[in-house]
Amino acid sequence: MAKQVGDWARFDLVVRRNRISPLAHHALVEAGVAVPAPVGQELSRRALAAARKSLTMARESIILQRAFERAGLPVMVLKGIPLAILAYGDLTLKESCDVDLLTTPEMVPKAAALLVELGYPNGLAHLDPTQLEAYLRLTKEAPFTHPVTGLTVDLHWGVTDNRHLMRGVGATGPTQNVATQVGVLHTIAADELFAYLCLHGAVHNWSRLKWLADLGALLAPCDEAELKRLWEKSHAYGAGRAASVALLLYHRLLGRPLNEEFLSLLKDPMTRRIEGGVLAGLGYRSGAAEHLQYTPPWIRTMMAQFVLTKGLIHAIEHARLMWTSPIDRLETPLPARFEFLYPVLRIPLWLSRKGRNMAKHLQD
Repeated sequence: MAKQVGDWARFDLVVRRNRISPLAHHALVEAGVAVPAPVGQELSRRALAAARKSLTMARESIILQRAFERAGLPVMVLKGIPLAILAYGDLTLKESCDVDLLTTPEMVPKAAALLVELGYPNGLAHLDPTQLEAYLRLTKEAPFTHPVTGLTVDLHWGVTDNRHLMRGVGATGPTQNVATQVGVLHTIAADELFAYLCLHGAVHNWSRLKWLADLGALLAPCDEAELKRLWEKSHAYGAGRAASVALLLYHRLLGRPLNEEFLSLLKDPMTRRIEGGVLAGLGYRSGAAEHLQYTPPWIRTMMAQFVLTKGLIHAIEHARLMWTSPIDRLETPLPARFEFLYPVLRIPLWLSRKGRNMAKHLQD
């Protein structure tokens, strides 16, 4: 198929946008495809840079995990290096940009302090206890970036923002051990990992092919009976519809054979509609790394969130999340007795931020 590429510059743009340079480079070399020199050299450079970063991240993941364990803090490493080993057996084939650590909500202050000791500035230090409590309730992660290495650690205290999804999955939940060249990492257990990856991709409308490639590589050894078992198990975590979309995309885009009986279970009208939105988003020519706000793919992504799980409770919870902004709490702190006003102030505060951003842009 690579021999049919007519526009290598466009090919390179798609590869960069979807963060699959190591995979594309490896596949082209394995297939013996001659790539035009400028594109081939740049692809090789990016693949090598991604491999070096992955090795650095593997070492840092081990250091951070051991530091958390010595401090008595629950910890898992999400996606990243463990997923690279599980999916590809080679951590250099997956392009990752940060280390995702998962702890428990009550341990976030101690975890943040530990990251400071390890050289990562505290992204939550400016919050007073009341603000921190609100922030922990309203979102699931915070970034910590090392000023020297530039490496970012995303400290998670939940795997999803929606509290009705992935219940029972967390830093103290089921785990699996993954051996790397530099040590053993702990990550989410296999069944829970499948549900989590399906939800993660669905929440982002599968806007990067790397997420589907990772899932496809992870599932490659599974026969159809195992795929069906994983799909059935995903329903217990509220990820059944997300898993259906993921498997349909795996079938359509990566060519995984699935029998018609199983496909018929996956193809309910809403699932097909979400799949159509994903395919339309992948073909949208924005040129941006992610779907920009208020573009058609972004709008489809926002709408799909309401129906990722069947039932009114999920839709109400997602509406609550959309109408609840952690930024409002941080930029405009109100006394606890007046917190009920935040939904009323949501639009005025949003307009105020947009106005300030526009004024700053004009000044620059």
